[in-house]
Order: sequence, then C-alpha cells, then structure tokens
Amino acid sequence: MPAARRGTRATPGTLHRMNFHKTGVGAPVNNDRDMTPRYDIEFIEPGKYTQIALVGRVTQEAVLTVLNQISDDDRHSGRVGILWDFREASFDEMTLSAMRSMWQHQIDHKMNTSRRVALVYRDDVNRTILALWVEVASSSTGTERRCFTDIGDARNWLTGVDGPPAAG
Repeated sequence: MPAARRGTRATPGTLHRMNFHKTGVGAPVNNDRDMTPRYDIEFIEPGKYTQIALVGRVTQEAVLTVLNQISDDDRHSGRVGILWDFREASFDEMTLSAMRSMWQHQIDHKMNTSRRVALVYRDDVNRTILALWVEVASSSTGTERRCFTDIGDARNWLTGVDGPPAAG
C-alpha cells in the first residue's frame, strides 16, 4: 500500500475566487462550472514535489501568478518537481505566443527550471495543447517534462518511481 500523501497548502489562488473542492483521489471539481481560473497549491512532503491544481480557463495571467507565488514560497525550494493538474482546466484561450512568453518569464526571472514537470490532462484536446507547451519549452535547459492522464503515474514519475512512458 502506498504511503499517504501529506503536504501543506499555500493560500488558495486569488485570481478571482477559488470555488472548488477535492474529492476521491484528489481530482478537483469545479462547482459553479464557470471558466474563471482558480488554483490550489500543495507542497507534498513524501516525494518533495509541488502540486498545482488549476481549474477553469488556463491563461497566461493564471500560470504566471502561480509560478510567481511558488517561486516566492520557501516551501517550494529544493523540490524535485512540479505536478500541474489540468484535469478540470480548459486551454481554449492559450496561444503559442503566450506559452513562449511564460517560459521566457521563467528565464528572465531566473526561476529554477532544473526539475521534473508533470502535466496531467483529461482529454485529447488538452493533450495536444500540452504537447505543444512541452515543445515550446524545449529551449529551457535542465527540465524534464511529461504529460500524463493518470495522476498516480505523474506522482510516481516525479518521485522517481518510473512506470511505462505516458502517451503524449
């Protein structure tokens, strides 16, 4: 039986309001079905990774807000990776230009990119967009990125318990 996940939470995202809860194995559920971006950050201790659940429409502003918040939080220092949970997210307004801009922001602000980044998605449309995001990010060095449909597989990969490669 796997060890229980323990972690500490950052202040929930305040891009607008956070109005979701976690159920089951941690899948965020958007209660009001609007597309306002909301996020939740959790610093997971077994495995030492940061987990970010982003719900609603994924925008450049939302991602940069989260990146700035975790880079300013001492609990994020020394983590092996970041798990982005996009299972309740929509990428319908994300552009390649915005993706490039987000990676450039990380480089310009000297954010640590030498870690693993797992991206968890729910459908083929999001998989295609996340694959483009990973491709756009290929110029930043030292970061391994993978896309997953199963959050357990993503957690295992982040913590070094590799399974079969994920599609994507």
